Amino acid sequence: MSRLAVALLALAAAHGHASVFRGVPGKNETAATVAFKPAAGVPGAEIVNVQHPIAKAAASVTAGKQEATTVTSKPSAGIPGVEIVNAHNPIVEAAAAVTAGKQDATATFKPAAGVPGAEIINVQHPIAKAAAAAVDVDGEEGAVAEQDIDFIAGIFDVGPTIENWKPYPLGGPKEEAPKPTPKPMPKLENVPSTKEAPKCDQVCTNGDSRARDVCMLKCDGLRKSICPRGASCHEKCNNQMKSIEKDPKCEKLCLAVKAHICAPFPYEAPDSMVSPHHDHQPPPSAESTPKPRVITGTFQVCNLYPSDYTFELFAVEKEGQVDGRNLTALNYEECGRVELTTLQMLGVRVQGRVDQFGQRRKGALAGISMPIYKIPSMMVFGVAGFNDESVMFEQYFVQGAGAMVCNGFPLWKKEDEAEPIQLIRGDFDAGKKIAKLGYRECTATGLAHGDIASIEVRGKRAGQYHVRDNPAAIVLGKAGQTTAIAFEASGDIKDILEA
Repeated sequence: MSRLAVALLALAAAHGHASVFRGVPGKNETAATVAFKPAAGVPGAEIVNVQHPIAKAAASVTAGKQEATTVTSKPSAGIPGVEIVNAHNPIVEAAAAVTAGKQDATATFKPAAGVPGAEIINVQHPIAKAAAAAVDVDGEEGAVAEQDIDFIAGIFDVGPTIENWKPYPLGGPKEEAPKPTPKPMPKLENVPSTKEAPKCDQVCTNGDSRARDVCMLKCDGLRKSICPRGASCHEKCNNQMKSIEKDPKCEKLCLAVKAHICAPFPYEAPDSMVSPHHDHQPPPSAESTPKPRVITGTFQVCNLYPSDYTFELFAVEKEGQVDGRNLTALNYEECGRVELTTLQMLGVRVQGRVDQFGQRRKGALAGISMPIYKIPSMMVFGVAGFNDESVMFEQYFVQGAGAMVCNGFPLWKKEDEAEPIQLIRGDFDAGKKIAKLGYRECTATGLAHGDIASIEVRGKRAGQYHVRDNPAAIVLGKAGQTTAIAFEASGDIKDILEA
């Protein structure tokens, strides 16, 4: 459905003319074809689409079948616009509300009554821009989501009909001013379980339990309608009837949904490799929980403590000890690989000076981490707060196909609350924002040789790094002792992925 048509529908509804439009708006409508022709020196429009009720109504105006439309060029708020005058035609009135300045030059129309939203952006000519925005709203090829299930179920009259139903937002209702207690939601009956309809479990992904139950009901109803042998999307969309216009979009979407919820799973792991459901066994209890397994592994450690000190890292065997096996020594923004065993701890001390005999003395103890219960993929340490010089440790248990990016730039909102920086993959203008990182925070990425990592701090462009030689870690830190950002890369990702 074209954005122009949706915009006209939304505006006309706002003007009390919703009854003018008939049919089922949505994905099964063909996008309006809009062409502009000059008429007596005045821009005009020709809308041709006999399958689209809104476009037909608009076409009857522009083709002269209804009362003549007066169109004149008129700037609105400094933006070139048009004025459309026709007191007897609701479609023209609706369009005029935008183009004549009754609404903002850039108008965003939110979804209403199941109609997808539309956006009109005025650059030079608002009507032409709206027409140019006519797009296919089917979405990504091959993708099937809850909206597709809901749409097809509505066409085929499958699933529950619930008036004034809206799912709660993720995380539960937002805190607002006290309102009258809403009526309780009607109870849903016969909702299939995920065991009974595992294919629907793949499609119904909304975290709201009620929205998920509605989706499961509709999806299960669709399975019974379009999955049996002989069921035809061609007939379900009434495309076999010669007396009405064909609806290829309905049939295309129906076939996509059918392929997703009727066909076998694309992959199922061997039963011998996947933990079974614990349905028919005694419930788990603390008495049966096994002791922690002792595992030895290697992982990266990065020094995010801003100072000129060199820190020595050592393994602490058990609580109470303040010394242990030396592992490595790191300066600020440096990373290294260490080997530890579960239940051990990581100790950090300032590297001591070399005495007159050439022996290095042990420096002051800086901190000891909590016991390691699972070998992490990355561990970092840095200052605990703006004016708190205590050593704070963080562990991360994720690994991407590229460098791990860690923020060692100690920027603070408050004494103990970090100001996050924005990590962008690519350049500032066309790159993709992939993470916001506070101080001592890390994220897995796919950054590899030839990629660009860009950093924004408080909305300002702070720096870029051109990745070379597939590093295992990229650390952001202070450039010298300034308040600018510097990058430091270390390690080789191959050593991590092949370990």
